[in-house]
Amino acid sequence: MKLEKHEAQPSVEQILASALVGEMGMGAEHAKSVAAALMLRVSRARGGEYVYIPQAPQITRRNRRAQVLKEFKGNNHDELAAKHGVSRRTIYNWVANGSEGDGRLGLHPAKPGNRHQGYVTGLAR
Repeated sequence: MKLEKHEAQPSVEQILASALVGEMGMGAEHAKSVAAALMLRVSRARGGEYVYIPQAPQITRRNRRAQVLKEFKGNNHDELAAKHGVSRRTIYNWVANGSEGDGRLGLHPAKPGNRHQGYVTGLAR
């Protein structure tokens, strides 16, 4: 949403309320109340700080990756690649690396010459 310089930009609370109405089908008054509660919670946790909000494509990619990992059954690489519009190689990479940062572990095959059958990353984070 591009705004001209003279237009007032909506507050984060207004954006949240609008999303709750438009995307969740919530009533306007209830959405305002929930948005206010969310803002209070964020304020208590991060009040006075600058908070980075990633651009929508980054969030969409992260959500898609998490969905792929949730749907992965061990042999459905091609199906997931077609469904989510990514390459089969991308599916292999996501499965191999887990979804770093959200607590999931990445499972990796043993490297040639490694005495271990496989190893898990993410345990020391």
